[in-house]
Amino acid sequence: MGTSLPNKESNLFKVIVKSYETKQYKKGLKAADAILKKFPDHGETLAMKGLTLNCMDRKSEAYELVRRGLKNDLKVMFVGMSMDFFYRSDREYREAIKCYRNALKIDQTILKF
Repeated sequence: MGTSLPNKESNLFKVIVKSYETKQYKKGLKAADAILKKFPDHGETLAMKGLTLNCMDRKSEAYELVRRGLKNDLKVMFVGMSMDFFYRSDREYREAIKCYRNALKIDQTILKF
């Protein structure tokens, strides 16, 4: 993670990711809110909460959170990738490609996916 979190919050972040992957969105939102209560500007958590809300068709709120996450942790590859996911879900492929390329500039290990 970009901005390191204490153990408790780091474990909560893992819960967010797992919840997102297993489509347990409410559980993920609860974990994200717990982290954001203590660390309101944590970019990766903002981005994950945004991605989760996007899956729940709360797109305007989701977009704002992902943008805030990007603003707060601009140099974290994951946050840049979250914008890519967001644009792809809306089928805005040109914007998705731009975000993907910017994420590549931050971290080349993304090519291993």
